[in-house]
Amino acid sequence: MTKIQIEQFGLTDIGNVRKANEDNFGFMETPNGPLFTVCDGMGGHVGGATASQIAVENILRIIANAPGDSPSVEINNAIVSANKEILDTATANPELKGMGTTCTVMLVTPASIHIGHVGDSRIYLLTKNILHRITKDHSFVQTLVDAGAINDSEAESHPRKNELTKALGVRQSVEPTVNHHPIQPATGDVFMLCSDGLCGLVSDRMMEDILLRNHDLQSAATSLINAAKSAGGYDNITVQLVRVVSSPYSTSIFEDFSPRENLANTLTPQMGNEPAPAWQSPPKSGGNMKLMVLVGVVALLLGLGLMYIFTRESNSLNDDNADSLNTRTNHTDSDDKSKDKTPPIQTMPNDGIEKSSGRLFHIVVKEETISKITTERKSHPPYAEYDFSKTIPDKTVIKPGDTLFWEKRKPAPPAKPNTSPSGNKQPSATNGEKKQPTVPGATTTTPATTPVSPTQGSPGGNAPAPAPAPTNPSPTPSDPAQPK
Repeated sequence: MTKIQIEQFGLTDIGNVRKANEDNFGFMETPNGPLFTVCDGMGGHVGGATASQIAVENILRIIANAPGDSPSVEINNAIVSANKEILDTATANPELKGMGTTCTVMLVTPASIHIGHVGDSRIYLLTKNILHRITKDHSFVQTLVDAGAINDSEAESHPRKNELTKALGVRQSVEPTVNHHPIQPATGDVFMLCSDGLCGLVSDRMMEDILLRNHDLQSAATSLINAAKSAGGYDNITVQLVRVVSSPYSTSIFEDFSPRENLANTLTPQMGNEPAPAWQSPPKSGGNMKLMVLVGVVALLLGLGLMYIFTRESNSLNDDNADSLNTRTNHTDSDDKSKDKTPPIQTMPNDGIEKSSGRLFHIVVKEETISKITTERKSHPPYAEYDFSKTIPDKTVIKPGDTLFWEKRKPAPPAKPNTSPSGNKQPSATNGEKKQPTVPGATTTTPATTPVSPTQGSPGGNAPAPAPAPTNPSPTPSDPAQPK
C-alpha cells in the first residue's frame, strides 16, 4: 500500500504593528510521522512569546516520544501537557502571569492525517481547487454563530471577534478539539496551518485564490503573508503549508467546518464514488433559503415601486385631463349677482389644487411664490372676486404643502341718493347709461325709454317737477358703485 508522502514550508512575520513576534511554529520528523504545529501567544511581548514557545516544544517532544498506537489520543495528551507547563511557568515567574497561547497540531501518519487545536488558530484543506476550513474556532463569536444569533460574515467583523473561550495557560484544565476520525487525503491536497494574523485579515476565498495561483509552497506562503500585511498587518502572521505528493486515496475524506456562505456560493465537486462515512458532517443547508428570501424581498420592492409609479402617472393624467376640461369650459357671468358662485375644483400647474367655496379661496401650494400666484390669478374671471393683494405680502416665499387663504371681496355698499337742497331726490342713471349733467335753473326729465317705478312719483304716476338747483351744485358721480 502506498504511504502518504508530503512536502512542506513554513513562514512567520512580525506584521506591521506589533513590536515583537509572539507566534511560534514547529516541524519535526517523528517516529510516528511528520508533525506540525502553529501557536499564537498572548499576554504581552514576553509572556505571549514564552507561552507559544513552551507549547511548541512540549507538543513536539511528547508526540515524538509517544508509541504511536493512537495518534488522536497522543495529540490530546500533548496539548494538555503543554497547558500545564505554561501554568507552572507562570506560577514560578510572576512577571509572566496571564500569558497564554492558541495551538494547532497536525500529525501525518503513513495512512492518515490527524489534527487537534485550541483557540482560534486554524487548519485549512485545499482539495479539488476548493479551500475548506477543517477546524472550528474556540471563540465567543463562534458560539454566536452556532446559536444562530449571527452569521459567519458578521462574525468576521464582530467587535468581540478576538475573545477566546479556550486557550492554553488560562485555566487548570483544558479540553482540546481532536478529530477522532482520521482524514484521508488525496494526492495534490494542500493543508494550511495558520494564526489569526492571516485568516483574520484575509478571506477564505482570497487565500484559496493565492494557493491556486502559486504552486510553489514558498511563493504561496510569501504571498499569503504579503496579503495579510497589505490588509493592515495588525497582528503577527504565521503559516505552514503541507502538500500531499503521494497518497493511497483518490478522494479526500474529511470533516468540513466551512462557513455556510462559502458552501452555498461554491460549486463543490463530488468527493468520489465512495459513500461518505457516517461521521462526516452533512452538507450545511440554508443558503438556498436565504437566496429565496432575498429574491422575494427584491420582487416585493420592485412591485411597490411599479405601483407607486403607476399611481403617480395616473394622478398626473387625471390632473392633465382636468386642466384640459377646465380650459374648454366657458365661464359665463350669471344675471343674479347676489348669489355666491363656487368655481369648480381646478388643478393648476406648478402651484397645486385651487378651491373656492363661499367667501374663502385657498391654494394648496406645491413650489411657487405668492407673487406669481396672485399675479396669474387676478386676471382670471373666477378669481377676480377674491382679494389676493391684501392677504399675502408680495414676494412672500411659501413651502410645498402650505395652504393659503384669501377672503372674498366684500360687496360695495349701495350708493346714497343725491339730495337737492329742497330735499327732493334726484333720479339715478340706469345701468349702461350716462348721467345727464344738471344745469342750474333747468328741469331734469326722465328719458322716455326708462319706465318710472310707482315709488318714484305721485300716486297718479306723474313725476314731480324738480326743485331749482343750487347756485354752485356738486356734480353727481358717474359711477353708481362708488359712494359719495
